[in-house]
Amino acid sequence: MILATGYDPGDDWLPEPARINRPRRTMTGLPGLFVAGMPQYGGRGADTLAGVWKDATTIAQHIINRP
Repeated sequence: MILATGYDPGDDWLPEPARINRPRRTMTGLPGLFVAGMPQYGGRGADTLAGVWKDATTIAQHIINRP
């Protein structure tokens, strides 16, 4: 996990299918790759320290509920 604040968000390092085909909140199109702290993958306020916990909780639930 990496938490960095004060930077411009960028997901251009992800392959295009991973950016376009997002099955659910915090998920990318690549199995097992989750994104926290980016509103386009999470929700409103996800890019703040006060709001990123929602993304972290969602990711933890995805991992716990994996088959």
